[in-house]
Amino acid sequence: METKEIGISGMSCGSCARRVEASIKKGAGVHDAVVNFAKKSATVTFDQSIIDVGGIKKLVRDSGYEPYDAA
Repeated sequence: METKEIGISGMSCGSCARRVEASIKKGAGVHDAVVNFAKKSATVTFDQSIIDVGGIKKLVRDSGYEPYDAA
């Protein structure tokens, strides 16, 4: 199990954050995801043997937002 914080640009409201969170949580191998609208980031716990960070970023893109590596 690995936990990674991923930045997300383009969110403008709490509904955006909920949409991204729901999209990430549907990913195979994702055990938990919490999107923080104020920080513009997601903290994701996942099984790296099933999904990698690139796959999680794709889930974010598929929900209409742009992921980036959080500092």
